This record gives sequence, structure tokens and C-alpha cells, in this order.
Amino acid sequence: MCKDGNLRVTDRGGIDRTEAFVRGAQISLQEALDRAEALGEPVEGAVLKARSPSCGVRQIYDGTFSGTLIPGDGIFTRMLRARGIPVMTEQNLKENHTNDQF
Repeated sequence: MCKDGNLRVTDRGGIDRTEAFVRGAQISLQEALDRAEALGEPVEGAVLKARSPSCGVRQIYDGTFSGTLIPGDGIFTRMLRARGIPVMTEQNLKENHTNDQF
């Protein structure tokens, strides 16, 4: 995470991969919206991978590759939330078999 609050994604070598993550999230979001439109249904929610820099929900790895977690959402999660799409992780799904969030 940068000091300005923007999420930055780097690989183990320290190379900034943020733009690739942003582009992948944009493509994924557009594909989900297009599929939902083709079905005539809204996107009701998303189940995402816990703690990842793209899909983490409320908690992501800090980028040091030490397993340290920090508060925050991943890049794709932020895009979904900005559109009002509910998100949860696979862990939430396991914990709440009858989750009515969606």
C-alpha cells in the first residue's frame, strides 16, 4: 500500500504490477456485467479469494511476502463495491452456509 492510500501490487522482485492487476480487474468486471446483462439479471454478488491483492475483502496481504495482513480491500473488490455489488470470500461462505448477504 502506498502512503497516499492507493493499493500498489509488486512481485517478489519489487516490480510494480499494479497496472496489470487493475486491467485484469476491469476486464473481469466488464465480463461479469456483460454476462449478467445477457441473462437479463443483475450481478447479485461475488465470492472472492480471501486476502489476495485483487480479491481480498477487508483484509489483504501487505506485499512483503511475509504473510502479514493489513486492513483493506483488493483492487477487484474495490471495483465491485464501487458499483454496489456485495462481496464475500470463500471463507465467509464456508462460515455462513445460509448467508443472506446475496
